[in-house]
Amino acid sequence: MIGPIVDSSDAHIIQVPAMIRNILWDIDGVLFDTYTAVTYTISRALSRLGHPVALNVLDNLACLSLDACIDVLAKHFRLDPAQVRNIAEEIYVRIPLSNQPEMPGARALCEWVHQHGGKNLILTHRSTEMSRAFLRVHSMEHLIDGIFSIDQGYLPKPDPSMVLAAIESHALKPEETLIIAQRVLEIEAGLKAGVPTCLIGKAAMAGSADFRIQNYDFLQERLEALSIASGAQAQNPRFLAPYALSSTALNRLPTANPCIPGILIVKPRCDI
Repeated sequence: MIGPIVDSSDAHIIQVPAMIRNILWDIDGVLFDTYTAVTYTISRALSRLGHPVALNVLDNLACLSLDACIDVLAKHFRLDPAQVRNIAEEIYVRIPLSNQPEMPGARALCEWVHQHGGKNLILTHRSTEMSRAFLRVHSMEHLIDGIFSIDQGYLPKPDPSMVLAAIESHALKPEETLIIAQRVLEIEAGLKAGVPTCLIGKAAMAGSADFRIQNYDFLQERLEALSIASGAQAQNPRFLAPYALSSTALNRLPTANPCIPGILIVKPRCDI
């Protein structure tokens, strides 16, 4: 824990968590851009069944849940959800993983975590084998320290079991471990497990997150700011980081996670 840090411009006194050292990633839409391929797949499946749908409609639905997307569309068009899934899977397996690229900035952020002695872990509904295939195709195996999947017996998110298992298995400190999500399910799982949360993407979602970002460059910038402040505070408990004395710098810091005791930040949540 570092702080308190005083912003002299508006007299806010804040206390921020220790630096974030570890990141919990999902495969879909977080570590890799799979939604483009997935929405294309569903679109083709529906077209084959005689019900074409605009891709932007599918994007909005798929961001909430892929299964929910299929269920809603199947009900709307009076189709059998299982039939839609079967056709979609048949189409999806033909799309090379190389055509589902890493999210911009994700690799650099993974490298940043390792450079600061942290761990990158994957929490996903996809199979462990498929997750490893993604990493292998994109040459990212060395950047990931573990994979937790529902095929290992964990309940799907928003159940926090995968988050808690990752923390326990790798002896992580919850307050130093950030879960990044594009869907409300992951945010809910993070909140239940008591870890800081980060929502990436432009879609408006229900739920609460400590960071709301549109790209990883901004997130890495903020985490670096926390790292610098945390290191300075460790060397000198009386130190007040110079960058924290301006409103601009104050906005670089994350808000409090109510699930983590002892963290209080008197400012709005971060929207980048």
